[in-house]
Amino acid sequence: MTATLGMNDLVAGKYRLVAMIGEGGLGQVWSARHELLGGDVALKFLKPTEASKADAVGRFLREARAASALRSDHVCKVFDVGTHQGMPFLVMEKLEGEDLGSLLDHCGTLQPSLIAEIVVQACHALSEAHALGIIHRDVKPENLFVLWRGDRPIV
Repeated sequence: MTATLGMNDLVAGKYRLVAMIGEGGLGQVWSARHELLGGDVALKFLKPTEASKADAVGRFLREARAASALRSDHVCKVFDVGTHQGMPFLVMEKLEGEDLGSLLDHCGTLQPSLIAEIVVQACHALSEAHALGIIHRDVKPENLFVLWRGDRPIV
């Protein structure tokens, strides 16, 4: 499978890719614009090398299903799933902010009260997930996204 993604690609007839905003070992995340509604979303694609593996596709779809079941203010919302050029993708809310790992890299030490607020919010999300039988197997600063409402963090 040699599918590639590029700026201005139209996905599922309605999501226009704007820019790649992240890439990991298993996938890519793109900023996209909904052509009909005009809103911005994030599309997470499973890489073609992984899309050919049934177990990877199954995990990806379970992740989407699990995330869409959570109602916490501290979990990124999942709106849709699909396949584009053989690559499964999910459509998520596009968040403006940065992951905690990057925040720590450029700010260094954070105030204890700020860290406490971030940890408590992350625990609220994990608690809801655990109540639904969902176990997050990769909790780390790079997987906690921090938005700001004034001087208050929202994880």
